Amino acid sequence: MKRIITVLFAALFCLCAQTYAQNRADELMKQAQESLAKKEYIKAKKEDIVIVKSPVGMPGRAINNSFVQKVSKSKEKITHCFNCLKACKPKEAPYCITKALINAVEGNLDQGLIFCGARVGELTKLTTVKEVIDELNVVL
Repeated sequence: MKRIITVLFAALFCLCAQTYAQNRADELMKQAQESLAKKEYIKAKKEDIVIVKSPVGMPGRAINNSFVQKVSKSKEKITHCFNCLKACKPKEAPYCITKALINAVEGNLDQGLIFCGARVGELTKLTTVKEVIDELNVVL
């Protein structure tokens, strides 16, 4: 009986260790993918900014990438509607904005939309909100 309990405990420990390792690997992968999109902001130049048309016809600034180029030429097939925008008509929309934004956050930049501000080309590093506020306070 003691041997069975020891074996069961060892198996449970291995299972827990494996689960922890997989969760940690998933977490590290997510962090790496998220940093890919952030790096695009730092790499972007003024000439990389384009105005894109959202699925509901509203304009927005985005970093020009393969996704933006592809959907500017042809409509992307929408296979699932998230019902995120009331005015969106999936049969008429050039792409699914939710899917495009999720792809960018997950690091799939070839299928992702990366919105940006007009001055994204001025970024030289990633900073915290506190650092930005501190810089603004010095200027004021």
